[in-house]
Amino acid sequence: MVTDDDSDMSASTFMSTLATLTEPGFPETDVQPYGFVYHAIAAEADPWNFASPCFIRAAAIGEVHIALQELTGGVFQSICVDDWSSVFDALSAAVVAGTQLPCVYEIPPPPEGMTLDPNTVNLRYTPAGGDETTIPRVDSADDCLATDGWYYDDPENPTQVVACPATCETFESAGEGSVNLAFGCETIIQ
Repeated sequence: MVTDDDSDMSASTFMSTLATLTEPGFPETDVQPYGFVYHAIAAEADPWNFASPCFIRAAAIGEVHIALQELTGGVFQSICVDDWSSVFDALSAAVVAGTQLPCVYEIPPPPEGMTLDPNTVNLRYTPAGGDETTIPRVDSADDCLATDGWYYDDPENPTQVVACPATCETFESAGEGSVNLAFGCETIIQ
């Protein structure tokens, strides 16, 4: 949130209203116990006090925004500063630190008139600054070894590609990188 004012909605009302959203919703994780992180750029001091760094730079102290930022572990920066470079540096560092690659990927529906051939799907992983690697498929979760691999949620009617635990750990610890599902070439099998 970037604002020079406070909110008319309380932090608890915001949280309970947000919790009612289910499409897509904000699922809780170990990293994000509320399912999201709230960053705030707002006034932290009285804008009507002549001695305040926010004097006539804001309409009100952003108390609700600061409360939500503190609750969710977000970044706070003052809107009352002249140089915003530290604001954007802090936010970009927080966003990168709070992201991780997922371990489950939905298979998109095939184009009209086509069907999915489960034997022509590959999972390709590219770490930040690294080369792309095709991760081999295994038959099921039971076949996951201590090495990289992936499997279908349902081998007969797949709707998801699921990374094996070792691959998932690589994705989660990488922080940056990309994963692509490639369709049309014979699947590499472990």
